[in-house]
Amino acid sequence: MYVIGAGSSLLAQPSAALQKLVGVLENDGCAVSAFEEAHVDTETLMRSPVLTFILGKRDLPACRQKIDAAVRINTVRQYAFESLNWLLRSTTQPTSVHDVMWWFCNTLDRYSRFAASPIPVEEENKENGAFEWNRAVIPIASAAAICPGGLAARGSRTAFHAFLGSVSSLAPSLPPASAAALQAVRCWALHYSQHDRAFLHRSQVFSVISKILSHAEDGAYDEGVLGALHESYHSYITKVIFVFFLT
Repeated sequence: MYVIGAGSSLLAQPSAALQKLVGVLENDGCAVSAFEEAHVDTETLMRSPVLTFILGKRDLPACRQKIDAAVRINTVRQYAFESLNWLLRSTTQPTSVHDVMWWFCNTLDRYSRFAASPIPVEEENKENGAFEWNRAVIPIASAAAICPGGLAARGSRTAFHAFLGSVSSLAPSLPPASAAALQAVRCWALHYSQHDRAFLHRSQVFSVISKILSHAEDGAYDEGVLGALHESYHSYITKVIFVFFLT
């Protein structure tokens, strides 16, 4: 005799997905009687990945502290990016434009210490005499390190993209050899993640970078800075994603 009803149908006839998830029934694929003791291997059940995860000991207070810290960090950085974006759009003096972008670039130097090691240059390219950027001159920071966290970083990442969008809109109007243009180049010297993909296409940064790199032979920019920008550009194109977790 079996229990009949919509609520007990899953117990009487477990689905294939449930049997695969638990995987401890001796008679897989057979109906289970509600009035008979189920033949279950207790040791195997306790070693199953599902119960191991459920019964695992976790330091919930420490996890909460990390979540709260990530929320506070991203909130402060969101306001900081909004302030920088407002200053960049409000100022009319070239010196002030340079100073706003300089403060941002100076902050990037702190996160460049978390950057991964440069991609090694292939020996074949060296033998062919191909020109290679000096990628070790200026370490590149990661966009994921600036806005750490998942959903908690949405606000700071949006403000971060808004600031870089203002830099992208302003960069073509700056004189190529000016100090402000150099800072605009440095603002984009980052390792980008998959969260930045839509923003990079929307801001037309690829065309801006191409125009800036076209002035490399003219000596308008420092070679190390152009190498860092060149590296960050191709790291996104080849989908080399560097993710850093700050605790």
